[in-house]
Amino acid sequence: MNVRLPVASGRFYPGTLRGLTNQLNELLDLDKAKVNAKGALMPHAGYVYSGSTAALTISSINLKSNTDTVIFLGPKHTPYGSDISVSDADAWRTPLGDLVVDKDLAKSLLNKTSLESDNAAHEKEHSIEVLLPFFQIFNPDLKIVPIAVNLRSYDKIKELAGEMAAVLKDYPNPPLIVVSSDMSHYVSSQKAMELDGMAIQNMEELDGEKLFNTVISNKISMCGVIPAVLALLILKELGCTKGKLVNYTNSGEVSNDMSSVVGYTGMIFN
Repeated sequence: MNVRLPVASGRFYPGTLRGLTNQLNELLDLDKAKVNAKGALMPHAGYVYSGSTAALTISSINLKSNTDTVIFLGPKHTPYGSDISVSDADAWRTPLGDLVVDKDLAKSLLNKTSLESDNAAHEKEHSIEVLLPFFQIFNPDLKIVPIAVNLRSYDKIKELAGEMAAVLKDYPNPPLIVVSSDMSHYVSSQKAMELDGMAIQNMEELDGEKLFNTVISNKISMCGVIPAVLALLILKELGCTKGKLVNYTNSGEVSNDMSSVVGYTGMIFN
């Protein structure tokens, strides 16, 4: 079996089963009221910084009855591999075990869209891996489809969104679509709140085109803006009507340095 091994374990999150389980149990609210969301956005920094926001978001989603598969849309922080790549691994490993890739859905997407099968884009990328343990602890039998996206043209993003939505409309049990993204990078806390607030408003309105233009025109360093735009366009075609902010914070609340922070947002879409 072709298993994608973890690269962020022991750095972004604990590298042992016991350590990771303990930290997740501290962060998660297992009794929180849950909704059957169609999508979500979660941050992918080290758990000490963004773990609380990621945990609040996943704690709000009903994973067991809502879906059997999660599509993860993450940015590429590395130059390797295709700009629209589906992982061709059979499973992804974390200290909690392996999450199996939904090969049937992955094959459908590859056959009917411009997505490409490629491992290189995923081998050293942390953005999707960091989120997986939050899902495993709720549903270890969940299947995944990890997709790295780095398109720079809105027209190409819109085209891919249409292709993917057409496949997912015919899928018997629609998968949850999860975007991995941090927000503004290395600006003051005040500036981050100002810039990220504009992007959050666009996502609440489910307006992918406006989000794309807002981020570019205001030079917002939102690393996952491309997968976020893609997800919003897909979700709108699948009948999603609104986005809801779950939590917003920044790294300064941990480091106590508000002069240079990274913003973290958790959202659900339904």
